[in-house]
Amino acid sequence: MTRREVYQKLKNTALDSGAVAFGVGYINDLRGHFDNLPESLTEGLINGISIAVKVSDRVLAEIEDHPTRFYLHHYRTLNALLDQIAVKIATFIHTSGFDA
Repeated sequence: MTRREVYQKLKNTALDSGAVAFGVGYINDLRGHFDNLPESLTEGLINGISIAVKVSDRVLAEIEDHPTRFYLHHYRTLNALLDQIAVKIATFIHTSGFDA
C-alpha cells in the first residue's frame, strides 16, 4: 500500500467513524512541547494524527459564563468518541506493521 493509500484509509476510517476533520503532520519539531506526554511515548515516531468532531452549536449557545452540565456531558461523550476513533486508527496502523 502506498503512503497516499494509507493516508486515505486512515482518513476514511476517521470520517466514517464520526470525525469531521483529519490530518497528519510531522512532529519532530514539536518534541519537548508536550508537557503531559513522556517523550518515551513519541520516541521514534515522525508523524502525528489529528482528528476532530463537531461540538453541537446548540450546546455551545447555552454557555454564558461557565460550562453547563449539559456541555460537560456533551464534552465527555465527544471525548469518548475521539478515543474510539483513535483506537480504530491505531489498530489499522499496528495491523499494517507500523508503530502507533
